[in-house]
Amino acid sequence: MWLITALHVAAAADSAETMRYGASVTDISGHVIAGALVQAYQYPTQGRGVDPELVTNVTTSVDGKFEVTLRPYSPSVVTKPRLAQAWRDPSPNITNGTPMVLSPPTVLAGVVVDETDKPMNGAEVFVCVAHTGEKQDYRTFLRRNLARQLFSSRTDASGRFRIENFPADSTAELDLRAPGKVLPPRRAQFGPESLCWRSGQQDIRLVVEPSADIEGNVVTDTGEPAANAWVELRPVASTLAVPWEPYRNVTNGLFRGNGGNSIPSHPVSPP
Repeated sequence: MWLITALHVAAAADSAETMRYGASVTDISGHVIAGALVQAYQYPTQGRGVDPELVTNVTTSVDGKFEVTLRPYSPSVVTKPRLAQAWRDPSPNITNGTPMVLSPPTVLAGVVVDETDKPMNGAEVFVCVAHTGEKQDYRTFLRRNLARQLFSSRTDASGRFRIENFPADSTAELDLRAPGKVLPPRRAQFGPESLCWRSGQQDIRLVVEPSADIEGNVVTDTGEPAANAWVELRPVASTLAVPWEPYRNVTNGLFRGNGGNSIPSHPVSPP
């Protein structure tokens, strides 16, 4: 089995210094876009699986430019009606970025079935990792909870789902939430070329399997039950579409993960 548990204790908010970051917003033809909404997010605590907080709203000026104050590696998302979103994680040594390009919207669509080929009704299907722009640009990854907030859909009675407004010429990895069911983790290197699905693809087929339970006891080095902590699963090797939602309700040191935390029902062996 190549999944192990990891423990986090809640940490104070990151006190990293802020930076001023500016860029322009254009369409795919290079025309500047005025009045686009720029939303800057930041992660308030250390650890994985933490929801990003929206900290700044600004709009682009008549020349398509904007400037925000944020921490390094805080994702910014740009939105304009009738166009798909664009995003970027500015690095700390770049204060003036290349244009953020808003493309025509596309869809990601397909079907979810269980291990008996029965359609799954009411499953939430969402993007857990997305990449847009040049393949060598790792600042244009969109990850975990923020990707899920922007790109999510539920299956209908026939198991069909349709995620709207995904940007053109972009790639994604999908995950889902359904009672008692999970997607098997997939071994892959973390890079744009490893993401399974492409913008505009409507023949996606996701096959789920039964989930399993895992439970245990978290104690301090003195044997006292741990408090103010959460537990998550982490992969030993590189994976995509892995379980990443932490179990936050650690009470008296006890935790129990189930299908809601996407635990596979059987070990996944390396290829």
